[in-house]
Order: sequence, then C-alpha cells, then structure tokens
Amino acid sequence: MSDWKRYIEKTKNRGVHQFLKMAMDKYAPESGTFFDVGAGAGNEMDYAKELGFEVAGVDLNPSRPDIVKADMAEFDIPYSDVICSINAISFSPEAIKVLKRIVGRTRKLAIISVFGEEDDWVKGGGCVSFDKDDIRKVFYGFEVVLLNEIKKCGPDVSGRDKNWHIIQFVAMNMQDNPSS
Repeated sequence: MSDWKRYIEKTKNRGVHQFLKMAMDKYAPESGTFFDVGAGAGNEMDYAKELGFEVAGVDLNPSRPDIVKADMAEFDIPYSDVICSINAISFSPEAIKVLKRIVGRTRKLAIISVFGEEDDWVKGGGCVSFDKDDIRKVFYGFEVVLLNEIKKCGPDVSGRDKNWHIIQFVAMNMQDNPSS
C-alpha cells in the first residue's frame, strides 16, 4: 500500500476490525489505557474509547490529532494496559524491534495482527513476515491465549485481489507488577 492518505480515507468508516473487537470483548480489562501502534484511521482507538479506555496511537501518517506522527520503530511506546497493532507492524523494516518494544510496554494485553510469509505484500518485498514460532519467541513470558493463522484470497482496500497470510494473536502479560 503506497497511498496512505487514500487508505485512511477508505477505511475511516469501516469500523473496528473484528479481530480486535473479539479480543477486547473476551480478554481486555474493564478499563485502563489503550495504545494503537500504526493507528491508521483510529477505528480501533474509537472502539476502545467506547469501552471506557483512555486512548492514544502512533502512525507515520496520522489521520487525526490524537494520533502522534512518528515512525513506530523509533517511537517510545508508552506503558499501556492494552497495546494493539492490526496489520501495521509488518510494514516497518524494523518490525521485530517494534514487537519487542510492545512486549516491554504491555501491562496486560497485546492484540496483534501481522503478515505471514505467503502474503502477496511480503512476497513483493514491501513487508516483513512472521510465523507462529516467531510470535511465541518474541512474546516469551506472556501467555499467548489466541493464535490464528489465516490464508485466503480477497480484495485489499483498493479492491485488488491478493493472497492474504495473516497471523493474529492475543498475548497476556503474566507479570504481577509490570513497569508503569
């Protein structure tokens, strides 16, 4: 995806990603802080705010004032009760660094979706891929309570069909007193 402004415009009325909605409804604490890495149109932030969370996000191309303009690989992610990233981290050449930073800053729950090696955007050289073992290694010390791998053909936001390979996971921080 190269035209991020057009992407934001097409997704701003899409609503919350169903994976995030399910994970928040099933695993999230009742309230707290929520941070979105690669916030895009802010749809996931809006959902968390509806649930009573204090929300913030970061994106290289912010779509609104409550999203900080910064490179996710360089941004100092704040300690948060819930940190999410839906299909954004794989676009960073330093994706592994971003995931490790999320591990260090998540107080309770991480809700993440990344691309697998068979995704067309990964095959085209524009994204970093992960597999289930990568996730388990990076999130060592967390309890991975949900780990899905999805392979399907379907349209991207521009309407072009592509092969999707998505790794979705929910990880709970099992530390009693994570840093704040």
